[in-house]
Amino acid sequence: MNKWLYPRLALSNLRKSRRFVVPYILAGGGAVAMLYIVGMLAMDNDLDNMFAGYWVSMLMAMGLGVVMVFGVIFMLYINSFIQRQRLKEFGLYAVLGMEKRHMALVLVFEMLFSGLAMLVLGLAAGLGLGKLAFLVLLKLIQMPVPLGFTVSAPALVFCTEWLIGVLVLSLLLNLRRVLRADPIQLLYQGQKGERDPRTRWLLALLGLLTMGGGYAIAWLVTSPVALILVFFPAAILVIIGTYCLFTAGSVAVLKALRRDRRYYYQPRHFITVSGLLYRMKQNAAGLASICILSTMVLVMMICTVSLYSGVSQSLDIRYPMQFCGSLSDTAPAKQVVEESGVQILRQYEYESITFAGQLVDDVLVLDGTDGTVCQFYAITAEGYTSLTGKTLTLEPGQALFSSQDGEAWNWPTLTIGDTRWEIVGSWQAPIVDGRVYAYMAPVYYLVVPAQADLEALAQFQQEAYGKHASEIATVWAFDTACTEMADIAALKESIQDAIRNSDLSGWIDCGATDRQEGYAMYGGFLFLGLTLGLVFLLATALIIYYKQVSEGYDDRQRFHILQQVGMSRKEVQATIRTQVLTVFFLPLITAGIHTAAAFPAMTRMLSVLGIGTNRVTVYAVCGLAAFGVFSLIYVAVYALTARAYARIVG
Repeated sequence: MNKWLYPRLALSNLRKSRRFVVPYILAGGGAVAMLYIVGMLAMDNDLDNMFAGYWVSMLMAMGLGVVMVFGVIFMLYINSFIQRQRLKEFGLYAVLGMEKRHMALVLVFEMLFSGLAMLVLGLAAGLGLGKLAFLVLLKLIQMPVPLGFTVSAPALVFCTEWLIGVLVLSLLLNLRRVLRADPIQLLYQGQKGERDPRTRWLLALLGLLTMGGGYAIAWLVTSPVALILVFFPAAILVIIGTYCLFTAGSVAVLKALRRDRRYYYQPRHFITVSGLLYRMKQNAAGLASICILSTMVLVMMICTVSLYSGVSQSLDIRYPMQFCGSLSDTAPAKQVVEESGVQILRQYEYESITFAGQLVDDVLVLDGTDGTVCQFYAITAEGYTSLTGKTLTLEPGQALFSSQDGEAWNWPTLTIGDTRWEIVGSWQAPIVDGRVYAYMAPVYYLVVPAQADLEALAQFQQEAYGKHASEIATVWAFDTACTEMADIAALKESIQDAIRNSDLSGWIDCGATDRQEGYAMYGGFLFLGLTLGLVFLLATALIIYYKQVSEGYDDRQRFHILQQVGMSRKEVQATIRTQVLTVFFLPLITAGIHTAAAFPAMTRMLSVLGIGTNRVTVYAVCGLAAFGVFSLIYVAVYALTARAYARIVG
């Protein structure tokens, strides 16, 4: 037998199945390109050596894992779909006398040729777009752009190994399917229909309960800390509810339409409803997958864009001063600054104590479970005067108290331990200690008359927390005339060394250097969100495409028969349009509902990540923009796939 028979047969099969194979090769090449770009950034030693570059490397390593795992699942999904469409072809080979070992050779050569095309296409795209992606990332994180072009050998090896692993696994699954099946079963596999599906009310009820539970968590849990803990379980509930409602709810709706004689007994509606009803189990899973992927794209894009759009404001709030520290003794730090010769332009110094507790009405408790968990930041009237420049006089038993967002205390008094404070006003001083904005819990500011009152608060929480209690510390915040980043970073390092060498407790923040870390983190989040959003978007488009193509091949014979018995071409086209529109935009609408339901939860969690009081507006604007752009892309995919569907059935 000619040794080139099987390679030629494999190439011929790939050409004949190009409607399925070409998107598969493009998907594989795209996955390789994405893996190379993200892997290049995750494994780049030059990026690690950049200031705050470790943030970007860490985020890219996380993204590499997500793309790698999702890529495996998606490639196996597409491969399984293609093989299901080719069962009749392999059954025909078997009936004509081809042995299964020969079919296995054909599969091996097909996978080899497809893999080579994916590797060449993916690495070419990855190498071509890698530098552009690197430049975009550096722009987002506000780092200087280096000259030159480099190729990441570790990323090349990783992508090649990943693709080989995926193709080998796909080949094994294909061989198992073909070699274990009966030839007659393969030949007639594609002609098997589905029974009239039952309306599964219990499954529909489960879907309503799980989706309602996920929505309830998003709307009713008000604590950002609690939301972070329960957001993933809530997302799982919504995913389960989506699959259940698409599977059971869609059948119930279609059967209700079938019972409506005026709607059902029209040519377009009759063909559409009856066709969908008998294949709804497969359709429902595909539609639910499209809905979930669309929701992932929307939420990821909205969150990362919202974070980055508010990064400047959040960093301004987080670092109001060039340097700020909370120290048990400021003398060593001041000595370092004095010896450096750096001029101090302005400074604030006061004593404070910070501790966690719970508010139950107008009582602060440290060991309760029924109140709202809060963080308390207490200073003296003298410290408050140093912040405002205006003398504050408080009588014994009087205090200022308010929340971080400036809301006044609604109660006339506040009880802490054995002391009942009369609240005579709210905090109006500037915040120079930016770490109060890093707390996940709500922050309340308390101003007491004297140092003895501050010490009493320290003793109160010492009795409750023991060795975990906070201590009174001196906050020292100052701006210098230094403008060079290297000099500022060196001064920060010197102060930190002095703190460590003197065995002092405390910390020192530097706004200039820490802001760069903030841009690296938020910029890395945005780049990762854009990358993963693109991956999920391409996956959504391909699932839609394959769903439409498979539906076209399933419907082609049916529409051909209908035309033979008198249905006009115009009526067939109208029926196709109705069928596609009926199922195509349901995932988009449901994804929009899911995204809107997540609005309260996402805005609360954005407050934890540093977005200020305008986070609701930022999220709403980004959400509307993202949904509009995504809808346009979705409609474009619809137009392309509907045309492919029409060509197949026509």
